[in-house]
Amino acid sequence: EQINSSIKSILFAEQILEKDKYDCIVILNGRLSCENAIKQVAYKMKLEVYFHESAFINTRYFFENYMPHNFKERKKEMERMNKEVGESIISSLGKDFFQRKTKGEGVYENSYTKNQKPILSLPLRDLINKKRIEKRKIISFFTSSDDEYEAIQGANLRYKNWVSQGMAIRKISEIVKDLGYYMIVRVHPNLTNKHQSEKSRWIQHKTFIEKNGFHWINEDDPESSYKLIEESDLIITSGSTIGLESIYLGKPSITIAECYYDSIIADAKICDCPEELKKLLAQQETFNKPKPNQVDIYGAWAMGYFPEYSHL
Repeated sequence: EQINSSIKSILFAEQILEKDKYDCIVILNGRLSCENAIKQVAYKMKLEVYFHESAFINTRYFFENYMPHNFKERKKEMERMNKEVGESIISSLGKDFFQRKTKGEGVYENSYTKNQKPILSLPLRDLINKKRIEKRKIISFFTSSDDEYEAIQGANLRYKNWVSQGMAIRKISEIVKDLGYYMIVRVHPNLTNKHQSEKSRWIQHKTFIEKNGFHWINEDDPESSYKLIEESDLIITSGSTIGLESIYLGKPSITIAECYYDSIIADAKICDCPEELKKLLAQQETFNKPKPNQVDIYGAWAMGYFPEYSHL
């Protein structure tokens, strides 16, 4: 269905854009299949393309000549803000952002944790305590929704040596097993809104992880993400905000894919291959407590970079 929609969008865009003379076009977001198809036609015709998206539940907006998911350009925004905005403002905005996020507020988007329980279930607490007695480090992987990156140029190379997020989780479980650690996978709650075929793929990964002797938390399970972070020794993500929330909560964080904040936040380590990850996890300094205030710039950027609508 997505392919058919994209083909129709290409044909439609070619007819419209060839019929009249345009200097530029404005596209909403640009990552969905139909909008992305129109974008490609516009680029082919050498038109200037701008992207628009609302933020903060439609009180602020994004309007640039690059897509909202362009990591390189978004990092430049943070670098600019770091230079031009006072340290006290960045600190204030950043702390407000992460305090609210780790309390379950959506802040600038819908919250996926607001319906989670305030504490971990007794069986999971007992499991973690058992691993502590066995002196095994707890490595928790928080999954992301990858579909928002699918229409972005170069997205198919995002996981490089990992192949995909699901295959990365499998490879990481083997590494964790070899090192004598324990792994917990927390599936993103948004999977509940996905097609059954997508859910089925994740069930296959779940089976693999559980056969390896590790714990899997389903997308609809109300286990607390933030309590799990507190009980973990290290957090691994695919570049989601939970990786920075972990640093804010004093836990080391590794991302296996490029994202908004790698290279911007010093302790948000990026690791794009299994061999490098195994070396990192084998080093004790990898588990050192990070400085929470280093993530303030991301929170300040998320809270204050987008301009507000003048008329609502």
